[in-house]
Amino acid sequence: LAMTVAGKIAESSISASNTLAVACAAHNIDWGLNLTHIYLADDLVTNPLQMTNGAFSAQFGSGNGLNVDEGKVER
Repeated sequence: LAMTVAGKIAESSISASNTLAVACAAHNIDWGLNLTHIYLADDLVTNPLQMTNGAFSAQFGSGNGLNVDEGKVER
């Protein structure tokens, strides 16, 4: 079964990192990965997932390697 793994529009890197984790664990993502956090003007983390040469790299560490900006969340 060919599939794509995709997030919803305007999700932050918090959601995108979990979508990326699912894609990394799946064996047949023939139709690709679609993350939409890159279209946000601002993200809820200090180190958003970055696309390099058309690909995302998983970050490692607690919370999928992300540092949540508590001030942005509170705002």
